[in-house]
Amino acid sequence: MQNLMVLDTQKFWENFRELKHLVPSLMASFVKQCPGSLARIEAAISAGDAAALKSAAHAYKGVLLQIYAPRSGALAEDLERRGRTGSTEGAREIYDQLVVEIDLLLSAIQNLDHEKNAA
Repeated sequence: MQNLMVLDTQKFWENFRELKHLVPSLMASFVKQCPGSLARIEAAISAGDAAALKSAAHAYKGVLLQIYAPRSGALAEDLERRGRTGSTEGAREIYDQLVVEIDLLLSAIQNLDHEKNAA
């Protein structure tokens, strides 16, 4: 996973080049939804609810991959996979890594405005 980027800005801007004007609202929406998404995953882990973990992690993975956040997306996919097996064993450690990655991602998102103006 270390070879993956926090945010693949090249792919991001290739995809959103024609929609630069929407990027601030798109990212604001993502940032606003992060705490709830993480809370759903954490609640599923705390409850030992593998089905809820699978569902919450799958939804978050989709959003993360749509904005080209491969490291966070890979961790969410790992959590989804755990849930799919019917177990939450080992999920807490992955979740803790995801929280760290999301903090890094949120910092990278703040830099998108500067890149948008340069792109």
